[in-house]
Amino acid sequence: MSQVAAIVAMNKQRVIGSEGKLPWHIPEDMKHFKSLTSGCPVIMGRKTYESLPPSFRPLPGRRNIVVSRHPENLKSNDIEVVTSPEEAVKLCLDDMKGFSEPIWIIGGAEIYKASQPLWDTVYLTLVDNDFSGDAYFPEFEGNFDLVENNVLSGLSFRKYERI
Repeated sequence: MSQVAAIVAMNKQRVIGSEGKLPWHIPEDMKHFKSLTSGCPVIMGRKTYESLPPSFRPLPGRRNIVVSRHPENLKSNDIEVVTSPEEAVKLCLDDMKGFSEPIWIIGGAEIYKASQPLWDTVYLTLVDNDFSGDAYFPEFEGNFDLVENNVLSGLSFRKYERI
């Protein structure tokens, strides 16, 4: 059975974005993201989709599902558009019977908040910096146990599983 996993990079203030962009560029985190999500479905909000550089839109090697309140405004043969995270996950589960790849929730803030009850696992990169921002990752730790913590200089790659 496929699991629903959120993947995010945030700092200690829970910042994940600033003015529609990542507040940092960390190649190690990008490699980590790519290695985990390649070949799997990714679910994101419209703002996250539109913030991707055109050369990475849609994210290559992944099924791209975009959540939007106004799906009629997103027309592309390369993405699927739905109106809720629940609908996106159901779409994946219906198509993935017998497969075990994770279904990845990749942001942004509104999608993380709305999809939080669906998560089985959280892959969190904790970035050691004080960047400010206007998008934040919701608190989730009360329902999850930290099961892995790999520390590199300035980064901590963490994995949490639902209790």
